Amino acid sequence: MSDGYTASEDIKEGASVVIDTVNKTVRMATAVSVVVAEEVKKPIGINQIPNDDIIEVMTAFEVALDIKLRPVDEQRRYAKFLIKDYGKDKVLEGVRAVAAARGRPYSPSITS
Repeated sequence: MSDGYTASEDIKEGASVVIDTVNKTVRMATAVSVVVAEEVKKPIGINQIPNDDIIEVMTAFEVALDIKLRPVDEQRRYAKFLIKDYGKDKVLEGVRAVAAARGRPYSPSITS
């Protein structure tokens, strides 16, 4: 250390240092972790899916595949599982992809 500065502790190679100009000492900087609060997305429960989302997914299947789904609890449950597992946007994107490729050789299809 030059200019009269003394190390107040053993400083590891490559460590950050703090220079105290008042006491003329050099010490190793202690790492302070900054925790930024992030919104944690909790997994949505199967019973918390809005009815509008369920109807939108069922309608998308009906329109894209030219079918009529029976409005029974079983069909609603399937729509809920798709929304829960993949999210409404990805389900609708998949329906659009199937509708766009429908009838082409080797195209994806939805069987049930």
